Amino acid sequence: MREMLPLPFKAFMLRAILRRQSGTEYLGHLCKILLLTFFLSVANLNAQVSGYSFSQSSTTYTEITGTGASPVLMATATANTGAGSMDSYSALATIPFTFTINGIGHTSCTVNGNGFITFGGTAPATSTTTPISATGTYQAAVAAWASDINGMFSVGGRTSTIRYETQGSAPNRRFILQFKDFRPAYSTSTITAPFINFQIILSETSNQIQIVYGPRGMAAGTSNSSR
Repeated sequence: MREMLPLPFKAFMLRAILRRQSGTEYLGHLCKILLLTFFLSVANLNAQVSGYSFSQSSTTYTEITGTGASPVLMATATANTGAGSMDSYSALATIPFTFTINGIGHTSCTVNGNGFITFGGTAPATSTTTPISATGTYQAAVAAWASDINGMFSVGGRTSTIRYETQGSAPNRRFILQFKDFRPAYSTSTITAPFINFQIILSETSNQIQIVYGPRGMAAGTSNSSR
């Protein structure tokens, strides 16, 4: 499923949400969001975004484990409640190349534990769950989940993490941010605990954005949900 939203005048915000069908296949869904054209208005010297294209395909989900360049383990769940479950988590991540979005180059982004990143300006409140429609001074947002989610600690052998690393060599490097074994909706239960995995990938030079969804299932309990 995709959602096409109005483009703000000075902020380019993207969102890709994909509902997967029930099943046990561990094929990741690759959502390629291509930034196509940036227009410069000579009259007012303001860069404007005319549009972007969206495509969807299937590929094998490749988990990152810290073997790429400059790996950073940002956070690991230490509990199933509160800050220990990475609820309302927010931290700055360094991008090892200049990534351009909305005509502005960035070498860092703010990672929010609710499944999205923002660029520039003031980071949104840590409790934000709707970065696309929220008011704020950040310049752009990319949301892979954008919902009230949190991690789990030692549930069915799973503990949630947020990490990133860089793969490839200049000028074709990829910055990969990964949310591993997160709950798809806020919960503190250790009896019923679904999990999801996803990545946000930023590409050097092409400025392509990919959102890749990986394995999901139940760390504990059972569910009839197809989400």
